Amino acid sequence: MKKSKYISSIASAVGIFILLLLIVISIYTPGAPQNKKQNSLNDKNSKKAENILEYQDPSIADQKSSVISFNSKGDKESFLKSNSINSNDLIQIPSTNSYQINLSQEQLSELNDQDKIKIYPNVIYRATATPNDELYSQQWNLAKVSAPSAWDISKSSASIKIAVIDTGFAKFHQDLVNKFDLASGYDFANNDSDVAAGTTNINGAYVYHGTSAASLAAAETNNSVGLASLGWGSRIIPIQSLSDDGFGNTFTVSAGIYHAVNNGASVISLSLGSTVPDSFLENAINYAISNNVIVVAASGNESCNCINYPANYSSVIAVGSSDPSDVRSSFSNFGNNLDIVAPGSGGVRAATMNSINQTTLYSSNFSGTSSSTPQVAGLAALIKSLRPSSTQTEVESYIRNGADKVAGMAGQNFSTSYGYGRINATASLVRAGAYSWQLQSQSSDKNLNLLPRGEKSTLTVIAKNTGTQTWQNSGPNPVRLATYAPQDRASTFYTSNWISQSRASNLLESEVAPGSNGTFQFDIQSGSAAGQYNEKFNLVAENIGWFNDAGLNFLITLINPSSSAQIVSNTYTASSTATSITPSQIIIKNTGNVTWFKTGVYTADLYINPYNSTSPFQDSSWFSSAIASRMQESSVAPNSNATFNFSLKSPQINGSYTQQYRLGITNLGWSNLYPTQNINVSGGTEEYKPVYRHYSPSRGSHFYTTDLNESNIIRAQGWNFEGIAWRVSPNPNSKPVYRHYSPSRGRHFYTTSQNESNTIRSQGWNYEGVAWYASETTTSQPIYRHYSPTRRAHFYTKDLNESNIIRSQGWNFEGIEYYAF
Repeated sequence: MKKSKYISSIASAVGIFILLLLIVISIYTPGAPQNKKQNSLNDKNSKKAENILEYQDPSIADQKSSVISFNSKGDKESFLKSNSINSNDLIQIPSTNSYQINLSQEQLSELNDQDKIKIYPNVIYRATATPNDELYSQQWNLAKVSAPSAWDISKSSASIKIAVIDTGFAKFHQDLVNKFDLASGYDFANNDSDVAAGTTNINGAYVYHGTSAASLAAAETNNSVGLASLGWGSRIIPIQSLSDDGFGNTFTVSAGIYHAVNNGASVISLSLGSTVPDSFLENAINYAISNNVIVVAASGNESCNCINYPANYSSVIAVGSSDPSDVRSSFSNFGNNLDIVAPGSGGVRAATMNSINQTTLYSSNFSGTSSSTPQVAGLAALIKSLRPSSTQTEVESYIRNGADKVAGMAGQNFSTSYGYGRINATASLVRAGAYSWQLQSQSSDKNLNLLPRGEKSTLTVIAKNTGTQTWQNSGPNPVRLATYAPQDRASTFYTSNWISQSRASNLLESEVAPGSNGTFQFDIQSGSAAGQYNEKFNLVAENIGWFNDAGLNFLITLINPSSSAQIVSNTYTASSTATSITPSQIIIKNTGNVTWFKTGVYTADLYINPYNSTSPFQDSSWFSSAIASRMQESSVAPNSNATFNFSLKSPQINGSYTQQYRLGITNLGWSNLYPTQNINVSGGTEEYKPVYRHYSPSRGSHFYTTDLNESNIIRAQGWNFEGIAWRVSPNPNSKPVYRHYSPSRGRHFYTTSQNESNTIRSQGWNYEGVAWYASETTTSQPIYRHYSPTRRAHFYTKDLNESNIIRSQGWNFEGIEYYAF
């Protein structure tokens, strides 16, 4: 049995968690949530280890040893000399300036030259499972994760190495002897090159553990004996960082990670963990990831909402356990930071060993997240074989997006109990190799930084097929551009040209071969509140799954639309003959921020003002009685001109007329200008006067006058001008309309009845004279009279529709008062 000086340093440690079969007591309070990105503890242990005493609880960190890092080799020599420390008392992590030293943090903090070192706690890990060695011939887990069809895509190869950092290994097990890269392995638990299990304690509680984990990652497959493994052709770098009894610490695990990276590992499998963050170990993990090595770790077996470290770091793929029915294993840790689950309970078969048999022994029940983790590592190896340059983020995306959404997820894309689902090797490889893409370009026909609410914009995406499968735009697996983050969300920018609220566009080409570009095009439009929106999209092969995330997003800033405009020209015949037809053209510049359309969301029309009044110049060329013209152009962008062409048919009545217009934009409102045409009509019958109509919201009454000066005065006093109510004859021989005013009511009253006039004068109304003269002929338009008992006011109109409306609102209809034009 071998034993080195390092054994004494770890013998005093309580241990380092390997995440295995049974549920054990966690250092965390059960149920306490953990966060990958916020490695906080209680106040006692919240400070980072920068020469600050950290983790004084001996169950968390070794109190007799520490990990230190020197800024340089010179700092190391100076520090050792000034403190009379022998360099032989340090154990180095190869290729680094970091060492384990058999001094506590407290002892180190009292030494000289503190500025030359950084002190880290030697966090403890401990094994937590016991095996059942009963042989079991059925590997249900491989069928469950679709391994057979995955192997049709990739079987990996010996160039892809999985570093299993664990306890020791049965080096000559029949399913592993040809898979171990022993030359690249190392035993950091005993500080030598022999990774054989049991060299210090053949009866150690976890002497079997590294062997079982290695077999699930990459046992020799298709060799007519023993197991098949997800990693098939991958090789294994065996690294012992835990003792036969399952103990290790920050130094041994970190050293294993650095060694794995420096010896060509593509994937690192960590079936171990701790309940506390460990900044030194996190640095080691970051080193691996920065060297394009995939890191997979177990979530833990405490059955709590507390993902263990290092799985709890955001960069690591955190693995939970599921059973044959795709239900979370009762012991498996869960929480917001879980990435994925894989089979880990219910009879997972694995290679094992004991003091008697180290070559042909198998277990039928290697359970725990320690069982799940190497299977995910095997899948990562298949992906790296297919995509050697894949990064940690990409591999994690392939695995997540390929996962099956199990029943316990209740239809959600993510669940705290299952992460993104149970691994599906085939689907993940499809995303990694068969269906993948690279964004070539994205564009829009509008400025998305200033897109008015309600305005439509056409977006175009050019995507390169970087996979192995030809994309189709029809059939069972059409490739489409879909909403993403989260997947299949209903977009508020959805328009009718989308396939659905979550599918923006089909592939425009009938097919796109690998290496070629495909096009996706769709419209967006939203009436959502003004603000900034980040619309993310990804490709999906229907009935297969999501592609890799190529980073496609459109940053859209919705602004409130403006209808401002400017008159460019107003062409018309100022003097015309009665009943003659003359051309008119008004050109208006769009000075707002939306595009006007002849037909569409922002339809620009030239209305008469006031809206729904009757123009004496209406001609058959007009779009309607209220709209003189629609613009000639199909669309007018901001800073462009819209043309309105229409004819004017002069009225029969001589006189000076003012015809006013206003630009109205559908879904936006009225513009800020009033094109006006002053036209003198001659050669017809006598001139008629306009009756101007006004309304006071405060008084709740209307006022009518033919005096334009009077009209202007009361407008200045807050009365709303409602346009020309009708026209009347200036002939004093016609029927007079008597005008009265009640100071107490603040109302005017108009009547053609002399008797009625006399009556209300006797009731205190002031007589203000003849307002105008009315027609008595029925060939002109009737003026309808109404009275509101609640308002004690009269209202007059020639519009029968308006008359009907106010009658329905409680006004009494008092008949036709007189006729006008």
